[in-house]
Amino acid sequence: MGAKRDAYEYDVCFSFAGEQRPYVREVADGLTKMGVRVFYDTDETAELWGKDLYEHLDHIYREASRYCVIFVSTEYRKKIWTNHERKSAQARAIREVSEYILPARFDDTKIPGLRETMGFIDLRSTTPDELKGLILKKLGKPISRAPIARTKASPAPKSKYKPWGFRTGNTMWGTILGSPAATDESVYVASRDNRVYALDAATGRLRWSSQRWPSQISPPITLRDMVYMSLSPARWKSGGIFGLSMSNGMVTWTHEINVPIETSPELAGNALYVTGSNGTVFAIGAGAKRCRWKQQVGNRFLSPPKVLGKRLYVGSENGIIHALETSKGRELWRYKTNGSIRSPLAAANGVVIAVSMSDGIYAIDAESGELHWRIKSFGTFCSPTIHDGVCYIANDREYVHAVDLVDGNSRWIYPVHGGVGPLNAPTVSNDMLYVGTMAGYVYALRLEDGGWEWSRKARSQISSKVTVANGMIYLCSSDGVYAINAETGMGGLRQTS
Repeated sequence: MGAKRDAYEYDVCFSFAGEQRPYVREVADGLTKMGVRVFYDTDETAELWGKDLYEHLDHIYREASRYCVIFVSTEYRKKIWTNHERKSAQARAIREVSEYILPARFDDTKIPGLRETMGFIDLRSTTPDELKGLILKKLGKPISRAPIARTKASPAPKSKYKPWGFRTGNTMWGTILGSPAATDESVYVASRDNRVYALDAATGRLRWSSQRWPSQISPPITLRDMVYMSLSPARWKSGGIFGLSMSNGMVTWTHEINVPIETSPELAGNALYVTGSNGTVFAIGAGAKRCRWKQQVGNRFLSPPKVLGKRLYVGSENGIIHALETSKGRELWRYKTNGSIRSPLAAANGVVIAVSMSDGIYAIDAESGELHWRIKSFGTFCSPTIHDGVCYIANDREYVHAVDLVDGNSRWIYPVHGGVGPLNAPTVSNDMLYVGTMAGYVYALRLEDGGWEWSRKARSQISSKVTVANGMIYLCSSDGVYAINAETGMGGLRQTS
């Protein structure tokens, strides 16, 4: 960034109305402490004294800054000086090849020259610290909100396995779906070509591939010597739960369910729980021939159920969280959120965490169904992960959050490149947090303070949770399956900083 940075007097200039000064001041102070050169008018009082402000501000907003953040508000549109700053910035933007104006909105006021199609940051759901992080990322400066004091995390166990990569060989339909299921000997994955692949955990060598199924299959799960996956019915074949032999991939058990299934089964004890997209929940004995119970409780389920103790929790497309008995399927309570639920729930320590699309995060008492706390957000969050009283979650706005399970207060935030999808839940292992992003990055962060340990770049996006086993990280990128060392991140991926 050296030559580019030195070409400007300021890394970023701010254009805002005085009514929003408290928010903007917090952002400016935080950036200044990080070594960013910010044009923020109260910091320039002596510099501005006696100058022709009309001419000087035109220079600042037209020539002297690398980026210009415009803080949009009703008050902003009414001010004489903010309109002068905006026009100067727009004159610069016209001749720029790359973006120059970075809009940030306090409200939906229309500003002349700022098209509605221009990407913006919604400050109604973005804290000053989060905005500071976004600006730093735009400038190409790495950051962490983690405390400076560093304690050494427990290292990932040394692995005797070597890094490897595997591709199905089908460039059009060979995309790997969901998270890998790993044992000491094998890694099992599902592909868009409707096959299950078993790979040697140590070498990535293909052990077997299953028959080709008539419709899309779910990511697999394992129990003892079986690999289980779900299949929606095709026009000429029934759907349901299928059990494959770990040794050769042959089907040794089936349970027909003739309703559409869009999720993997949930395994608890010796039972498999699965949701149908018609709103029905099924409880099936693993390897058994009969259905223990089925219960229609919702309109459509796009996420698998979650079992905690003797209860099962599931979120529906219409935003309702249902609590059922695992023994008989009797509904115990329901809670209505304000958006659809498409990410898997998390449940631990007597709390159920649900992500409601474009609405926020809900913490519900697992026993009573009462709301503990809520974090309102307009972004998209992945499925949460709960560990030792902390909820770890990431969003499409390129942040990983550690939130206290009791009160929802933030413990730390770390910016990642590319954001996450609904299935990119963080994975916790050996005092470390691992998460993959839609831009293809894998991050290893310390649980205690969110500090960065390493990051790696895959060849394409990662749209599911990574699996940690055998001292290795097994991940599904859109072009294949990869195994990288959990301690160092070394493997067949490119190193990042």
